[in-house]
Amino acid sequence: MLTALFLLLTAWPDGAQDQAQTPHPWPPADVPYTSFSGTPGDVPTPPGQPSAPGLPPALMPQPHPPAPPVDNPLAPARMGLIECASPDVIARTCRSLARYTPQADGSFINHAEVLLLPNELVTMTIAGRARLKGNAACATLTTAMVKGATLRYAGNVVPAKLKLRFTPRILSGLARAGVLDKEVCSTQSPEGDGFIEHTTIDGQAPPGGETHLVWVRPDAGYTVGPRD
Repeated sequence: MLTALFLLLTAWPDGAQDQAQTPHPWPPADVPYTSFSGTPGDVPTPPGQPSAPGLPPALMPQPHPPAPPVDNPLAPARMGLIECASPDVIARTCRSLARYTPQADGSFINHAEVLLLPNELVTMTIAGRARLKGNAACATLTTAMVKGATLRYAGNVVPAKLKLRFTPRILSGLARAGVLDKEVCSTQSPEGDGFIEHTTIDGQAPPGGETHLVWVRPDAGYTVGPRD
């Protein structure tokens, strides 16, 4: 459900957008086609799809279909686990860490720490309420939640005066990204050692709305931080 918060990256301070790690095009522009399977000029095989030079597309081996979503994406939270998005299992870092505390009415209080810059330890800690709707977890990222969030740099709380400078930029970026004051829902499909989170915003799937995540013990040593 926190995938939409990654769109906070569009609200970086002036100039910081240039530091963003954009997805690599396929094929990479600096790699000649001859580096891939097939003959020069062939369309290279996309990542995750088996290579079968010379076969027509209809006879190409097809990747396995994705697993269906789990019935309750927040079931691990009831076992005391926390959600780590985009994990680096070697460095034990995550793009975000989310804790969900069950409430008597069936909802969850969600405390999330999210990395705002890809190469700097700038984080936002935000709190809100999540609810289950069918097999999806849903929440709304509000202006009040962003204004009440805590900004940290290298683990230290950003002073109030500095936070006042950056909060309007974050809100503006969220509004441009179309996630502010919108219902964000997500499902989770098992994949490998974790899950793929599929996000919708007001019922529509945004570009890049899929995130790899794992559920980890609170004492497992995971923190929010840049990938090495």
